[in-house]
Amino acid sequence: MNCLTISDLTKYYGKTAALRDVSFSMTPGIYGLLGPNGAGKSTLMQILTQTLHADRGSITWNGNILGRNAATGVNKSFFGKLSYVPQQQALFPDFTAWEYLDYISILKEVPENRIESEIMRVLKDVELGDHAGERIRTFSGGMRQRLMIAQSLMNDPLVILLDEPTTGLDPRQRMILKDLLKEKSHDTIILLSTHIVSDIEALADQVILINHGRIVTMKPPADLIREADISSINHGHDKDREVLSELEKAYLYYCREDMQV
Repeated sequence: MNCLTISDLTKYYGKTAALRDVSFSMTPGIYGLLGPNGAGKSTLMQILTQTLHADRGSITWNGNILGRNAATGVNKSFFGKLSYVPQQQALFPDFTAWEYLDYISILKEVPENRIESEIMRVLKDVELGDHAGERIRTFSGGMRQRLMIAQSLMNDPLVILLDEPTTGLDPRQRMILKDLLKEKSHDTIILLSTHIVSDIEALADQVILINHGRIVTMKPPADLIREADISSINHGHDKDREVLSELEKAYLYYCREDMQV
């Protein structure tokens, strides 16, 4: 079984610590990386994709350390099977959806005899099959986000990183994404970063709570809810308290300002 282990990752921007001694392990399943804006979620994602380098710590894939000094074969075995949906969309507006995915298929080394069927499959998965020949510049924000998700599903990735993936998606499209991720999670490590609790409440096998650059806790959603002292949190008025889900209340408990992390 594939295993991705993060050990003592630390990253500074000047004198400010964006990440401090972050450690956890993942095997196939869905992990929700949950925390307030500025908690360090995107920094962690960028380090995992090596678009940003940590000041300290290591990333291990199946027992092999990744990074600038790792053997080429070790890095290729991981990064060749890594998919990423960044918070900022990286698209070519003058490409059609098909041309963009054709380009991505080359980068992902999809066998030539599978490219057409692979593009058709992922476009169908995100309900963009009828828009394959349209220029990306004509797409709405939600359509562009679905195209980003489509490229992440190509060529059977072993690890999928999604940074705020539901941005611009309507409720139906959110449900489609959740169904796709559940289907993939049997064989794939999926790390979904968000500050929206409802995105992961019925989806994540494990919730990784991060605040002020540190991991607060990592537990299944039901355990977070059961172990949180929800009564100690001031939710404001009673009406405000009623609209919060149990996981949202637990999130507020663990990420409150007086929590030692």
